Amino acid sequence: MNKKTVAIIITLLITVASFTALFILWPAPGAEEAPVASKYENAELGFSVKYPPEWAIDTSREAEGMIYVSGPSKIGTGEKDVTIAVYDSVQSIPGNDDGLPLKDFVIGSSSYSAVRAVIIDKKLGYAANTSDPAASASLFVEGDDGRAYVISMAEEDPSEEILSVANSFRFIEGELK
Repeated sequence: MNKKTVAIIITLLITVASFTALFILWPAPGAEEAPVASKYENAELGFSVKYPPEWAIDTSREAEGMIYVSGPSKIGTGEKDVTIAVYDSVQSIPGNDDGLPLKDFVIGSSSYSAVRAVIIDKKLGYAANTSDPAASASLFVEGDDGRAYVISMAEEDPSEEILSVANSFRFIEGELK
């Protein structure tokens, strides 16, 4: 075989393989799409978060800046998968008795380990493991208005759903306290 014939055969094989993959991966007509996430939004607290539709949100302590999100296995048990706490400032986060800036507080606290910098809705924040059994991992970020947001996850190795809730956290622009 000459080079031209080999090139044509290879091109034909690649085309057939591409169409086969497309046919296999393309959803069948009427196939179920993933359910749309529910959304909690609070302009006064300055954030929104999405959660799976079968999950529940508890706003009973909303006036205190606390929101709880629970998966189906924890609904009605009093246990929470994700807690979002909003504080007036970094200095008002419990345990920040010295009034430290966010980075110094999280890195310097004996309550947190494996601290690493993360981006939370385009802002520099910090992720840390905690010694608190009710919140094995937490994310910390400061809003433009000076308020501090702590997103705590109840599992040391958070499930995909828990991570999706935490990762959906967004600041609501222009709704400063």
